Amino acid sequence: MKKLRFLALAAALVCASSVISKAQESTDSCLLYISYYQDYYKQGSTQARMEAMRSWRKAYSICKPGVRQNLYIHGGALYRMLIAKNAKDEKYVAALVDTLLAIDHTRIDYYASNPKFSKSCYDNLSADITNYILKKDPARAYKELSDVISVLGAKATPLTFASQLNAAIALFKDGKMETEEVINCYTNIENAFTQIHQTDTTAKTREIHSGIQTMFANSKIASCDNLVAIFTPRFNEMKGDIAQVGKLVKLLASADDCTGTDLYLQAVMAMHALQPSASSAYYLARLYATKGDFKEAVAYMNEACSTETDKTELARDCYELSVYQLSAGNYGKAAAAAASAVENDASYAGRAYMIIGQAWMSSSCQTNEMDSKAKFWVAADYFSKARNADESVAENASKMLSQCSSYYPSTSDAFMYDLQNGQSYTISCNGMYATTTVRTK
Repeated sequence: MKKLRFLALAAALVCASSVISKAQESTDSCLLYISYYQDYYKQGSTQARMEAMRSWRKAYSICKPGVRQNLYIHGGALYRMLIAKNAKDEKYVAALVDTLLAIDHTRIDYYASNPKFSKSCYDNLSADITNYILKKDPARAYKELSDVISVLGAKATPLTFASQLNAAIALFKDGKMETEEVINCYTNIENAFTQIHQTDTTAKTREIHSGIQTMFANSKIASCDNLVAIFTPRFNEMKGDIAQVGKLVKLLASADDCTGTDLYLQAVMAMHALQPSASSAYYLARLYATKGDFKEAVAYMNEACSTETDKTELARDCYELSVYQLSAGNYGKAAAAAASAVENDASYAGRAYMIIGQAWMSSSCQTNEMDSKAKFWVAADYFSKARNADESVAENASKMLSQCSSYYPSTSDAFMYDLQNGQSYTISCNGMYATTTVRTK
């Protein structure tokens, strides 16, 4: 009995030894072929890398998956080279692409769980999907890119988001994706870029984001009717989330003729209630101005001006406030707002001087008969300054100058007030004050 047990143990040891020997042989062969292909790969030339491909394929076939990450990194580079070299052979390229993506996925399976390698694994897959799959199979591209984004979130490359939207639009045009899903895709991308821009301020990223916005706008998917139909039922649930409401405001503002909708007004009001800011006040002012409610427009634009810190934006706000004040009949306040616009940004000079000129013309200055004429001298001064400051308003300024001159007093009327051409004259009216020059017909 003891002898039988001994023989069985001996047989088991021999079998185990054989298995170990074969495993060791396989490992040795794997490392040998890795060494062979790397010698050629490192040379860098196309010819050397073509030689590397033979040994790489052998290594890939006999090495255990996950043996070395460079096996997949180098393999990807070799297959991209082959794809470029055989671009005219569509069937062969399709097979090469399938292998390349299999390499990408194997690398992800064995290395993406390591935070150190996760992003580069998925970035490689995303780039290959974009370059080789997107145009030919948008459905597969959309799924693969969506999977990448679900893992990396805002850490995915900006180009990954652009490709995902590109695939979504292609599917929509082929009747394979609903309007709402494309719009959801776009709003998620916009949310991601809010995070991306916090750490990535490069011109390239801004350019890609701008391209995404243009692509979406040009697709005509986000028509006002579509947006209103999709977001009206959702609004009550989202109106307490400043990020979602802010995105909705931008989305509606980008669609043609959508800023006059009730949904847009509700969204802007919700945004202002949740997080009052110069921007939300500005949007509300413009909304009320569009509806002809200049009292509310003035109130919100005053709020925008009082809280805005950027001088360029402040100049814009002050100028628009001057327009609303003029429309509301608040001439002195219109002139003051226009002057503030010029102080913050000289490029508004021509337009602002036109507002000040109109404010003087429209004012009721009844201190005496000559003051009712003198206001046209001040108005003419500003129209003349506007014409000199900005060619775009020059023609209109000249017309207004002509109108002003028709109201100048006659020489005899001026004489009655002991005034003559060229004389200095000071006038105060509706909170405005100016020193001008006497002019007669």
